Amino acid sequence: MEPWLLGARVWAADGGNVLSPEAPPGEGSAGAEEKAAGALWNEELVTVGADRMAVSWVTDAPGETALWLGERPEEMRRYAWGDRTRHHLAEIEGLAPDTRYVYRVETDGTVGPLNSFRTLPKPPGTRRLRLGWIADSHLAAGSGAGDLNQRYLGKLTDAAPTLLERALDDLMRKGVDAIIHAGDLTDTAHPDEYRAFQTIVAPYAARVPFAAVPGNHDKYRRKTGGIGEAGFREAIGDTFPRLLDLGAATVILLDSARPDDDWGWIPTASLAWLNRTLNETAGRPTFIVLHHPANGMDLWFGTTNFFALQAVIAKHPHVVGVLSGHMHRNFISLARHGDGTLPYIELPATVQFPNGYGLIDLYDGGYVYTSHKISAIDLSERSREAVLKGLNDAYVLYTLGGPGDRNLSYDAGRRTAVRQSGFAVVAVVELTRLFTLLKERSGAAFSVAAAEAANLRRLVFGRFATREEAERRRAELAAVLPFSLAVKEETGGSLPRSH
Repeated sequence: MEPWLLGARVWAADGGNVLSPEAPPGEGSAGAEEKAAGALWNEELVTVGADRMAVSWVTDAPGETALWLGERPEEMRRYAWGDRTRHHLAEIEGLAPDTRYVYRVETDGTVGPLNSFRTLPKPPGTRRLRLGWIADSHLAAGSGAGDLNQRYLGKLTDAAPTLLERALDDLMRKGVDAIIHAGDLTDTAHPDEYRAFQTIVAPYAARVPFAAVPGNHDKYRRKTGGIGEAGFREAIGDTFPRLLDLGAATVILLDSARPDDDWGWIPTASLAWLNRTLNETAGRPTFIVLHHPANGMDLWFGTTNFFALQAVIAKHPHVVGVLSGHMHRNFISLARHGDGTLPYIELPATVQFPNGYGLIDLYDGGYVYTSHKISAIDLSERSREAVLKGLNDAYVLYTLGGPGDRNLSYDAGRRTAVRQSGFAVVAVVELTRLFTLLKERSGAAFSVAAAEAANLRRLVFGRFATREEAERRRAELAAVLPFSLAVKEETGGSLPRSH
């Protein structure tokens, strides 16, 4: 068996069975491209961990979900899922750490471009804990809060229960040992929303430890007529701050929300408690969870006294990560204090594109964080389309983030973080030219995405782990394509920090 295949498992979003590997296409797959009549839309390499990857895409008509994967193009093997769908999600686990792979997606003979990625290095030691992490489920009673996210930015309040349940299903399928919710359980803090949350979560909380912190929406009263913190306490039963002992790690849960205030704030008493508790838990890996981002002032209502929080954290090197929600996006920043290596990780909402959840694999010497799309790609695409009706693709790129915002390997002993990089070969063309390209199918495979204007489309001719690979591919294509190509570093999370 090839080393890259050791322990590999392939999952379908619909739970379908894996078909047997077939002969690899190698570099001779252009024939399939030339025959293809349709297009592959919105192909996105969402997840790259130390041992896993996940890619999603959309097709014009229902078809098979298939993925070619290997360490070299001539050694790729084909994996396929049975049910036919327009919304495709391919996930593979069991890859070798710190290894370069190539892949391409396929649906009924239409293949995407050849891409590459490099898995993250695995931290030292044995895996001790798998932590599931969700945020911003925004269960809504009636019409919801009617905020900007709901009106213009694709927040799917009507599908919120389905998305929350599917995220929890995905996490349980991946074998998590505990689940944390980073706030905004509800949209308006209405009693019916809290009851719905309890009903959905109860079966999962009976199987693994479950904890949550309140978000600003969970404390709404005057703004929405909600019952605020009283509803949260009844639904969750916790007071804050609190410590969750998971054996291999400690999770500290902080309340950063105040009634009818969208800005975050950590009370002075909570900061004093945090310092005492971190003294008592020294030596054990510790994650801090709060709803609002806390690594700098954010234009979208972050934690205003983040300096005070960071001053406490800086005294305690066993803090290995600060986890938050609220911003509805993938974004990772490193600490702006001390040695500048502590990850502050923001997780996207379950209820809004890219409709995600997080996974943290804790090892003796560190952890690997990966962000995933919920196995409901049809709803994720519906959220994307709602955004594109009123905006260009800038907000989509902002919420999805760049490769380094979705995946991270952290070595706690060395206090070093390794993040993904990505470089795409792209061209922006008018819609009429796209139809011509699809008809002619010049032999250069590509996927299609929205661009900065309604009459334009972004063609992606491959995503690569290094700029050198991308430049080589751009030079090859420049000789056969009648328009200019560019190499674009994919850094969605570095766009201006505002909504």
